[in-house]
Amino acid sequence: MKTGRKRTIGKLAALILGGMLATTMVSSHSPAATPHGAATVISGEAEGPSVLVYLPATQGATTLGTHELLSNVQLNRGTMTLLNTLPDERGAEVPGNPDWVVLIEDSWVLHDADGDTISHPLVRSNRGELAASLVESAIAPSFDEEQPDWQILPMTNAMALGSDGMLVVSLPVREVPTSRRNHWARNMTLDLLVHLDMLEERPTAASLVPDHELGFALYDAEGVGGAGPYRMERIVNTFPGHVPVMRICREDIHDHVLTAFNGAIFPGGSGRGIAVGIREKGVSLLDEYIRNGGGYMGICAGAYFANSGVDVYLNAVPIVHNQPWRKGRGMLDVELTPAGREILGEEFTQFTTRYANGPVYLEDVNPILWEDDPDLVVLGHFRSTVDDPNGEPSKELLDTPAIVSYLHGQGNMIMISPHPETHEELDPMMQRGLLWMSKRSTALIP
Repeated sequence: MKTGRKRTIGKLAALILGGMLATTMVSSHSPAATPHGAATVISGEAEGPSVLVYLPATQGATTLGTHELLSNVQLNRGTMTLLNTLPDERGAEVPGNPDWVVLIEDSWVLHDADGDTISHPLVRSNRGELAASLVESAIAPSFDEEQPDWQILPMTNAMALGSDGMLVVSLPVREVPTSRRNHWARNMTLDLLVHLDMLEERPTAASLVPDHELGFALYDAEGVGGAGPYRMERIVNTFPGHVPVMRICREDIHDHVLTAFNGAIFPGGSGRGIAVGIREKGVSLLDEYIRNGGGYMGICAGAYFANSGVDVYLNAVPIVHNQPWRKGRGMLDVELTPAGREILGEEFTQFTTRYANGPVYLEDVNPILWEDDPDLVVLGHFRSTVDDPNGEPSKELLDTPAIVSYLHGQGNMIMISPHPETHEELDPMMQRGLLWMSKRSTALIP
């Protein structure tokens, strides 16, 4: 593929533009429950424009994606129909001749006209000036001073299906985390509704999160890498009952979305990368959130980030990790302490898990971990080791804390150095950890 234009209009767009779209799965708007894989119709109190929005289907049974949040919008007037199912090629014409059609699609990789990979969306519209305004308000703030060369690609009259306008936004999957793609898609749609006087102002993401007894925010942006977000999403998705989880990025944290959830999850990657990614404002808001009673789970890099000793870190937990940080990778054994067994489960008293350069806390620089501090409790110790990058055993891991809990203000924090989220057989242990940090009974996990 030499240009992004070939990826801008995918199969679904071609079918929509060809006038073929299934309409058999339409439900009334219900703030309490948004059906996955179905159409959702939201109507305002007064007559007004009709907007048809296609969004990529959300992955995960209890994951809150763009569809799920937009389903809770309260319109002043008009009608918005949300679709995330592939159209039935035997379907009927697009219903109701919508005034606007918004098509948001994920593309694995996008290129500019010169064939270079880009990390910003490609936008097509028959209303170029308005589309440029929407990009400026909904997407451009993510790029700060280094703005891409924004170009709104034109659409021919034949492509403009809506009687007033059509907006097609292609989002680069490989270059942009799920949370930020959702952030852009949500805000582009909401800002269009504001322009059409269907909303007075753009609602916050926190105000669109469905009511829940237990729910989690999962950071997946700068500083986080690998499969950690997918694995933690799996762990939340398989909780008994319906426990929502929403992927979040820096912009969401700055918009105070954490306040809508019981706890925040920060997976592996780079502790410094996370700190730089969410910036000083995000670090401050996260600290405030925990102090006010929000839970925190940090795994590997998320544990590093919670520590003290590095200026940009959260500096919430009064312990310092050992240097050099490259201790090695491999499988090792962990043994829970009595406090750890009480929180995480007796059946996980001893377990084997993957380790990948997680933080190591030595007694000579962290004597507090070996003292009787009710706020800082060791939940598990390393009972075996791995080889360092030189092939020598990293002996300093032996018998040092592998899992630590801390009470920061009113908030429960749990820091996990290895990667138990890798192993599905340890999911109940991780779920108990999430319940504990959320101040919920761990007895909910059988």
